[in-house]
Amino acid sequence: AGVKYVPNTGMAIIGGIPTRIVTKTFSEDDIHNGLLPRFLPVLVDNKLPYNDKTLSEDAKNSWSSIINKCYEIPLNLDNNTGRVIPLILRLNNETFNVYLSFRCEYDQLLELLPERTRAFIPKLQTYCLRLAAILHILKTVDVNKDINSNTVIDAETMKDAIKLIRYYTHQVDKLVRLYSPKEELEPHQKRLIITLHKLRGEVKDGRLYLKRITEAYNQGLSEHLILKSKHIGTILRNELRLNTGTS
Repeated sequence: AGVKYVPNTGMAIIGGIPTRIVTKTFSEDDIHNGLLPRFLPVLVDNKLPYNDKTLSEDAKNSWSSIINKCYEIPLNLDNNTGRVIPLILRLNNETFNVYLSFRCEYDQLLELLPERTRAFIPKLQTYCLRLAAILHILKTVDVNKDINSNTVIDAETMKDAIKLIRYYTHQVDKLVRLYSPKEELEPHQKRLIITLHKLRGEVKDGRLYLKRITEAYNQGLSEHLILKSKHIGTILRNELRLNTGTS
C-alpha cells in the first residue's frame, strides 16, 4: 500500500474511567511502551458532598471570553505545503534556569521512584514546557495582548507549570499503585535502609542519632526531595518498625 505522510496530526483526549477498569484497559506493558505516560491522570479519592454551589456568572463569563480569544488566534498555513507554520514561544534566561533546576531535580528523582513511576518522568518533564506554553497563552489573551508579539514565557509562568507537574506526579504515583497489589518497599524506604547500612560504623551502644541519619539521607538531594528529621523519624517508627527515642 506504500507510505503516506499526514502533516499536522494531533489528538487531545479527555474522559473518565473507573479505577478498577484502568488495569484492564491499560496493561502494565502500556506503561513501559509509553502509551499510558501520554495521559495526565487525576484520581479522585473522595467525592465532595453534593451541594448547590456553582461557578459565579463573572467567573464563567471571564473563562468563556479567554477561550473565545484563543479560538480567534489565526492558524498560519504554508501555501505550498499546507502545513502549519508554528508560532515559536521562547524562554528568557531566568525562565530557562527555573526549568533547568526543575529538570535536574526530576532527573535526580528517578533514583527514588519505582520502575513504573519512572516511565512517566520524561513525559512529565516535556509536559512542563507544554503547560507553560498554555498558561502563557491564557495569560496573554486575558490581558488583550497579541500573542504574536508576546512570545517570551516569563519565570512566574514556568513556576506555575512546575506546580501543575508536581500535582500530576502525585497523581501518577497513585495510578501506578493500582498495578502493585503486593506490598513492597517504597524507594524512600530503600534509600533509608541503605543510609542506615552506610552509617553502621557510627552506631554506639546500639544507637544512632536521628540528626545524623537525616543528614546522610538528604546528602546530594535537591531541595524538594529533602526530608526533615521529624519525617525521617516517622518513617523509621511507622514504616520500618524501628525504635526511636529522645536523647
